[in-house]
Amino acid sequence: MGGGQQSAGVGPDYVPLPDQLQIAGEIALILLKQDYLMMLCEAMLRFGAPSHRLDHKMERAASKLGLDAAFFTQPGVVQIRFGDPVTRTSETHILRCSNGYNMAKLADSVHLSRAVEQGKMSLDEAVDRLDDLLHMPDQWPWWAELIAYFIASFAGVPLAFSGNWIDASVAGVLGLVVGLMTLLARRLRAYSDLFEVSASVVVSFIAAALHNYVCFWSVALAAVIMVLPGLMLTTSVMELASRCISSGAIRLFYALTIAILMGYGLLLGVELWHIFDDFQVSSKASCASISSWWYFLLMPAIAVSFNIQLQAAPRQWPVMTLTLACGFTTFYFITLYVHSVIAAPAISSFVIGMVGNIYAALTGEPAVVPVLPAILLLVPGSLGVRGTLAFLQQSQNDGLLFAINMIMTSLGITVGLFAAAIVSLSLLPATRRRRTDLMAL
Repeated sequence: MGGGQQSAGVGPDYVPLPDQLQIAGEIALILLKQDYLMMLCEAMLRFGAPSHRLDHKMERAASKLGLDAAFFTQPGVVQIRFGDPVTRTSETHILRCSNGYNMAKLADSVHLSRAVEQGKMSLDEAVDRLDDLLHMPDQWPWWAELIAYFIASFAGVPLAFSGNWIDASVAGVLGLVVGLMTLLARRLRAYSDLFEVSASVVVSFIAAALHNYVCFWSVALAAVIMVLPGLMLTTSVMELASRCISSGAIRLFYALTIAILMGYGLLLGVELWHIFDDFQVSSKASCASISSWWYFLLMPAIAVSFNIQLQAAPRQWPVMTLTLACGFTTFYFITLYVHSVIAAPAISSFVIGMVGNIYAALTGEPAVVPVLPAILLLVPGSLGVRGTLAFLQQSQNDGLLFAINMIMTSLGITVGLFAAAIVSLSLLPATRRRRTDLMAL
């Protein structure tokens, strides 16, 4: 045999067994890292992470793991590209996941990702934990959500819509009805397409029927306070301001569509009541309000309802309630002296953002947890629905004014939150070290 002849049974592409095992292990590790990133991204979207900051957050997590990855999030879907610089190839994954809010699970997901980045948790354990988070039931059952709908509508009348106790009682019952309709929409796909319109029609019809005893505007808007699109509208403006043009435009158009549907439903309910009574609703109607001293009791009540709706753990309630109280108190006293659609939301949201970022810097918790319920009281959902009603009633001047106020309120909230993030990054070293701004609005 010649010296260059191959050994028996060994080809030119032969790879020794130890090398094969090493290559297989490296491939398995890469696939595990990719699975972890995809599950983490899905968890962040489903649990309420700020979408305009999520792409950067996920790319930073991929960089920590040594992967070349790019993320592109849209409402309800995310595209993930994993690249291989050696072979110059890439693969793209498209994940469909519904956007929601679960503050307890969001905080757990943030802590989990931080533990992986710091090497305190293995990828195998992280994947198992994420799988448990994605499949475990919510923090609060359906009956607790119904109670939250009642409390939010009851307390929302005097806090947000200047109503009295009779208005609050009726709105609370109607809010409970809206909560039942919400649960029905989750279970029946066909009904979910008509949910906003049907809920608005029912609420408007009953409020119009009781117009001799209650304030129509206070009752009708407070009853649907949990489904008003104000938070979505504000989020869309923040995405547009963050240069997330595609997702921001989609969310903005969707929020305006929901506002139009709800405005149409409220007007349709009034028109149906006209069959029995010639009741005229006015966008400029004023109602009797209660003493502002009652706000000290109503603020914690509506904070609890928002906390339940956001699926927050009881340990998160104190700071969420405190942040909401700070934001509402600021808004209340500013509006006493400065009658401005621009200044009050901007300053109030700045205070809310500062409280949330200080809390995040001191505890390491995501800042979005205390900020969200406080923003819910500032969002312009009621203004949006009122503007739609004014337009549908052919009051173009009122409709244009309310629409402009709605956008200006969203812009004010956006500017205030972004300013709070900048000030926090400048003044709080812990914020820079932990990069908690990535989980702030």
